[in-house]
Amino acid sequence: MTVTEVKQRTEVTVTEVKQRTEVTVTEVNQRTKVTVTEGVQKTEGVQKTEGVEKMEVKDKAKPMCCEQYYNELKGCVDFFVNECERSESAFGLMRDRYPSNGHICSIAATGFGLCAFVVGAEFGYIDRGVAEECAAETLKTLISLERGDGFFYHFYHTKSKERLFKCELSTIDTALLIAGALTAGEYFGGKCKETAQKLYDEVRWNVFCDEERLWLRMSRYDNGFSGQWDVYGEQLLLYVLGAASMNPIDEKYYYAFKRLKGCYGGYEFFYSWFGSLFTHQYSHAFVDFRGIVDKNGTDWFKNSVIATLANRQFCLDNAKTYRGFSQNSWGLTACDDINGYQGRMGAEPSGNNNIENVVDGTIPPSGALSSMCFTPSLSLAALQHYYSIEGLTGKYGLYEAFNADKRWIGKEYIGIDKGIVMVMMANMLRGTVWNSFMRSKIVIKGLANLGFTRAKV
Repeated sequence: MTVTEVKQRTEVTVTEVKQRTEVTVTEVNQRTKVTVTEGVQKTEGVQKTEGVEKMEVKDKAKPMCCEQYYNELKGCVDFFVNECERSESAFGLMRDRYPSNGHICSIAATGFGLCAFVVGAEFGYIDRGVAEECAAETLKTLISLERGDGFFYHFYHTKSKERLFKCELSTIDTALLIAGALTAGEYFGGKCKETAQKLYDEVRWNVFCDEERLWLRMSRYDNGFSGQWDVYGEQLLLYVLGAASMNPIDEKYYYAFKRLKGCYGGYEFFYSWFGSLFTHQYSHAFVDFRGIVDKNGTDWFKNSVIATLANRQFCLDNAKTYRGFSQNSWGLTACDDINGYQGRMGAEPSGNNNIENVVDGTIPPSGALSSMCFTPSLSLAALQHYYSIEGLTGKYGLYEAFNADKRWIGKEYIGIDKGIVMVMMANMLRGTVWNSFMRSKIVIKGLANLGFTRAKV
């Protein structure tokens, strides 16, 4: 199949999509057996409190607006299908954002783009054969990119495939790309699985191990390594992938990073440095941590549930200060604000006694929507609220962010934000990405090598 044929066959009408995606509220509720109650049972590092018990009562499953849900899900898939590079030599490279930066490919967004072909095929937005060919062509492109010890650079040119900005080899961006590749490989099989395995095998995960401090390094520039994964964040996926490799990350690195325990609004959990929700979401987009614990008894899924509830409570507590914060408008995570991209957007607790997070009244819809698997009814209510805000939706669903105090809407779509929303929404309904990724022998071996076992009931 030629690239031109792939382009032509990915066109699906709105009518066809609606016909294929009619799901009743009952079916949705049956498929989303993830409740706040499940997320707050006893686990090491996560304490059940009076505040959580109150939230359990409030967070009963509510009727959802299926049209809005599927509009958003399809908008996310369309973003990746329409905005990926279509040239023969660079097919599938995903642009960092739209409508700006058309020449910049984000390698993490490309990982989510591979997931979009899976989600698109699963929900009937793309013909399965076409989706498989798109995934295969994308994986073919990835094999041809410049890498270092198998790791990918953060940014590439969407057409020339050249590394941009003298950017770094990135461990987390590589992990998200590889996770997307393995997901596509498991879902489609054949050539896709073969190429995904090759990409994984070529990564020398242990090159980034700091043997003296037992930390993984974050990145490497031309003049050496930079940063380290010294505290809990979005990096759990790295250890799972690396632990199964022929160039492995030993389990001691996973158990060595600091688990910072904090409390907000009666919710106690392991928090991340900037208090940003994406750190509690990215690894969970692929690894289904439900019902499993590590050797310390830590249940990361339950930790993310409570971190999400704490983030929402922080927004509620600051609703008098910021007009955009409310019971249905919450979820602080890295996003654009009126001045540009702000990677420190987050809630308390955060690093250095709560001075590392940034709060300015900006709300990114992706914060609540990407928490669908953790707080389904609360996230669904947020989705409906965001769709009621005039000017907040466009070509690919909800825009990046808004600030009611500054009367500002950031009318951009960022690849990694549309990606995490898409994957978590698909996981909530059908476990789409979880089902494929968790079938991988790599993932099964990685979790076992890190000492994860089923939690005792």
